[in-house]
Amino acid sequence: MLKSQLKYPDIYEWLIDKADANYSVSKTEAAEQFVKSRNYQIMMNSGAGFDLQLPGSFDEIRNGVEIGELLKKSNELSKQNGLDFSSYLGKQVTLITYAVYNEQKEEENIDLIMDGNKVVGFWIDDHGQPADFNVIVNALKN
Repeated sequence: MLKSQLKYPDIYEWLIDKADANYSVSKTEAAEQFVKSRNYQIMMNSGAGFDLQLPGSFDEIRNGVEIGELLKKSNELSKQNGLDFSSYLGKQVTLITYAVYNEQKEEENIDLIMDGNKVVGFWIDDHGQPADFNVIVNALKN
């Protein structure tokens, strides 16, 4: 905690609120900040994003893919990371994926669901083939 924060807590809070209200980060910046805050290192040029509308329920099948079941599994993993995207079913979101190095320097793929510049879903892909990102995009693209 900063000394100035202790000495002038009201002013400090006002400055933080003012800065937050006037500082807007892009979706990509927000996603990258989130990933880095989870101690992952993004591999260069590994990010991909796709705007899509999530299915209306976890029971939905699209283009022969049990997309609802995949998203239900992904949401359970996301909940383990403190994020539940079930309230976004049926809504327009952005799906972003990155190839990353975890703290043990192992390669992983991670997926994020974003509403604007807010991360609402996050999970580590279980290395299935094809990757979750590809399955979701192919099932939900128009």
